[in-house]
Amino acid sequence: MIEAGNNEEAVKYSQELFNDFSTNPKFLYLKGLCYVNEGNFVMGKKFFAQALKCDPDYLECQKALKKIKRTDTMKEEASAFFKDKDYENAIKGFTECLELFPNNKNYNSAIYLNRAISYSKLGQQDNALKDLNKAIECNPDYAKAYVKRGEINIELENYEEAVRDFENAKRVSPSEFGVQQKLKDAKVKLKQSKRKDYYKILSVEKSASADEIRKAYRKLALKWHPDKNSGSEEEKAKADKMFKDIGEAYAVLSDPQKREHYDNGYDLEDIENGGGGFHSANIDPTKIFQMFFGGGMGGGMGGGMDDFGGMFGGMGGGGSKKHFKSGGNGAKHYEFRFG
Repeated sequence: MIEAGNNEEAVKYSQELFNDFSTNPKFLYLKGLCYVNEGNFVMGKKFFAQALKCDPDYLECQKALKKIKRTDTMKEEASAFFKDKDYENAIKGFTECLELFPNNKNYNSAIYLNRAISYSKLGQQDNALKDLNKAIECNPDYAKAYVKRGEINIELENYEEAVRDFENAKRVSPSEFGVQQKLKDAKVKLKQSKRKDYYKILSVEKSASADEIRKAYRKLALKWHPDKNSGSEEEKAKADKMFKDIGEAYAVLSDPQKREHYDNGYDLEDIENGGGGFHSANIDPTKIFQMFFGGGMGGGMGGGMDDFGGMFGGMGGGGSKKHFKSGGNGAKHYEFRFG
């Protein structure tokens, strides 16, 4: 049973035979070995010691007990390095621990986890994930390893993988490690990752003020207005999409309530259902543009791109100021300063 890796069954079977073989050093050694293979070194040492009481010269048992004591020392040293934030030496120590019991899955799963955490502290997330994969391979019900892998996947923006990790952790230990909240947060981030990033579309930070959002919209709306982009069909299609996305982003981020909903993870459909009163398909970027600029570029933009007169009429104190300069040929040139 032990050679086949059926340690749990071997432990149960040894319990049934214990009364008949309680003074048999070979039996006590094998019983201790079962516990060691289960990762229970405390019980393993106990039965090795009993075996040596029955036969102090039992060489195989002496070696096993010495090996466990060495493992305990090495693990303590590696843990001490970790506590001192000496993560490189901690990694070396945990690596040496893994070399002692290469086939001990339960023991190695914990060591892989410890080494993974050390790697993550050094920012080596790829190495950390490799060790966490090994820890879970050794112990498919290792909730703590699932949680740590989920946290790293969140950091790497692998949200689908993170959701799966937290779901597995919840399956094994539903009330530990704050897994319920971690799973909820991961699902929100996954949903957010599939939405349009309105801040990125407007090229502003998430902390952008209302004024910064207005200025960003004004700049980009002028750049991507369809009447200003009359090149190839491909260029027109790109401009139309950009203009629509810019208008959609501004419609949400310029409204404090809608922006709050968006920042909390809701998409446009959620906002509509919650009383936002609009859907992405119903947003007319041209109307948003006209409302912003007070009329603006509709109908072919009138006199062309040089005729900005009516465009900034509705902008109040935050609008543009127009000044005239005389050119060398007597023509008037417009200079705009945006407030």
